[in-house]
Amino acid sequence: SRFYTTPHSSGRTELWKKSLNRYDKQKIFGYGPQADRVLLYDQDHKYSNNVSNAAIYAFLSGGYPALICIILIYFYFGYLAINIFVRKKLYKFSFQINKKNSLFVAALTFSIFFMFRSIIENSFSLFSIDFLITIFSLFIIEKFKNKTFIN
Repeated sequence: SRFYTTPHSSGRTELWKKSLNRYDKQKIFGYGPQADRVLLYDQDHKYSNNVSNAAIYAFLSGGYPALICIILIYFYFGYLAINIFVRKKLYKFSFQINKKNSLFVAALTFSIFFMFRSIIENSFSLFSIDFLITIFSLFIIEKFKNKTFIN
């Protein structure tokens, strides 16, 4: 209900709706960097001019190709997480953190944190350090996916 009513919202959902409504759907490649500032600029704005959502920010800045790329990153992470969770039987809660798997645990933790955070913040798609940490973490998870270090 927060998406449709704003009295109890931080204003993010209003910014999401406003920016998507103002986006010219004919612009295949978006508006470029900081596109949310351009689309959300108002003299009498109630909230900020930051869209605070990685997928929407990617779409506004890079258009349809950027949106497809970020969705692929989300699906790739989901595939890896489900694959490891099921194949390694992590649902049995017998996982132990040790020196052998600490890099994997750190990579998984970073990926989970940045993926969920990207729903309410756009730092994943805006600040390159967050993106680099996430992508490197996904590569580490991929590398260790078939290893036997996960009991």
